[in-house]
Amino acid sequence: MSKCTAVLCVLVILVAADVRGEILQVPLSDLQGAYTWPEVFSGTATVSVRPIPGVVRAVSLALTGYANVREYICDLTPYREPVFFEAFVRDPITGGYWWAGVQSSIDGGPVNAADTFEQLTPASWAFLSNGEVTVSFTVRLLPVIDTCSPVTDYSDAQVYTAVLVIDGDFPIPVGQSTWGRVKAMFETSD
Repeated sequence: MSKCTAVLCVLVILVAADVRGEILQVPLSDLQGAYTWPEVFSGTATVSVRPIPGVVRAVSLALTGYANVREYICDLTPYREPVFFEAFVRDPITGGYWWAGVQSSIDGGPVNAADTFEQLTPASWAFLSNGEVTVSFTVRLLPVIDTCSPVTDYSDAQVYTAVLVIDGDFPIPVGQSTWGRVKAMFETSD
């Protein structure tokens, strides 16, 4: 076997076993809908993560929706608070938690934002190799303040889309008859 053939064989083997950095978007459809105080202000979504990431660099919550902010007059001063959307992910291996949060403007209205999950307690994303994640979701709405006069009757929110965004390395299928094998042969690493 010539040196050129040997080098080519090694390159094909190395490239065919490649993983690529990609962004995987996992819809959290169970979190879509109306959130009102005190009836519905939390939800949970358990979703499959496919393909399974080999390495996870970051995970974010991307959210679109709408928020109606409740307003009060307290001691002749207008008072309002933004609606806050929070997501928690428990790491079943370490028992730790991840947290991400998005808030509406102080005036309410459309919400279109994303936030990267941060560790609340020691946690890792290694459990994603199990192919499943559960996201607990809470919408913090301004409750009734008995000592103030309400200007608006309610505070509520609507979630149109909630997406778990995973930035990681995902293995490319490299079986003889897959497009992944062809893709892996021609893509270059950054």
